[in-house]
Amino acid sequence: MGYDSRQDIPLSQQLAAFYEEARTFGSGIFQKMWGIDLKKAGEKADKAQTLLQIAMSYSGMPEDDLDGSAEQTQAILAHLSKDLAPDARFWDSFSKAVQVAYPGDNLSSAGGNETLKRQVHQFRYVISAQQAQWVRDNYAGSTDEEKLAAYLSTLEEGNGAGHYSLDESSRLHNKGIWNERQKRLVYPDDSSANYKVTVGFHSEFIIDDKGNFLNEIDPEKEVVDNKNGIVNGASFNYAEVNDDIHKQLDVKAVSLFDPQFRKLETAGYISPNNFTSGLQDSWEDFWFSIRDKGGNGKSWDDSYWNSNGIYSEDGVSAHDRVEKELEDLRKIIEKR
Repeated sequence: MGYDSRQDIPLSQQLAAFYEEARTFGSGIFQKMWGIDLKKAGEKADKAQTLLQIAMSYSGMPEDDLDGSAEQTQAILAHLSKDLAPDARFWDSFSKAVQVAYPGDNLSSAGGNETLKRQVHQFRYVISAQQAQWVRDNYAGSTDEEKLAAYLSTLEEGNGAGHYSLDESSRLHNKGIWNERQKRLVYPDDSSANYKVTVGFHSEFIIDDKGNFLNEIDPEKEVVDNKNGIVNGASFNYAEVNDDIHKQLDVKAVSLFDPQFRKLETAGYISPNNFTSGLQDSWEDFWFSIRDKGGNGKSWDDSYWNSNGIYSEDGVSAHDRVEKELEDLRKIIEKR
């Protein structure tokens, strides 16, 4: 966008519109400027961090923790382009800046500019909220799930850029808490099968068994109405694949820089472990014991795969419940 003498609009108004678009995170002009500056930054961490400071300023990110309120979420999302799709190539560019700015365990360690680290980490929740809202605003359906299916039907399934995948594990998004009085595991909002969809790996959607998007912050929900989203919600991935970079940028930073409201809401909630059999549990216990480290600290009873463990329901493992939800999603996509 630039000055156009053919438009019957005063120059001052055209310049004001240009300025507003340039300061809108993810707009066409913003993306062009971002690409130029990222290229100039090269592999220099300090230059990339400066870029991220600009991005946090333009996006309206608070220097303190996110508070989880709908009002704050709406205010931040107002700074982001409404045209920025989950499969936009810009997300590769933005993630690259984070990777350059925080090599190794830099983002998941204390020290340095912790305000920026906190903002960058919590911005993952903002991006996921923006992407869920983008789907809600651009596709028809009676539930978030139906709207997501409509969007996914426009993409190819696979693991490449711009493709969607149903193959990433949903295990960490099915946390529960032990209820001593009831002597059973309780899931937030009684949703016991939350499943994951990724788009180009960076973009992530979590949907519960009622067809609702799950996000730590949601412009349509207050904290009190968003327990499952806060505990098990989606978060944008700065890494490109599920590797060590993913652990440093997207997993380990949680313990240091998560917002206080989420720390309070997730207290006591635990993900099922990934043991695929009781034999694996026994073998690891044996291996730890011969190294004088006791057991492995985990139990087959707490497994994602156990059809009779504490995460199971009616003889069906948490894993199999999630797979059933994914099968249902595939059917909805195929009907589009």
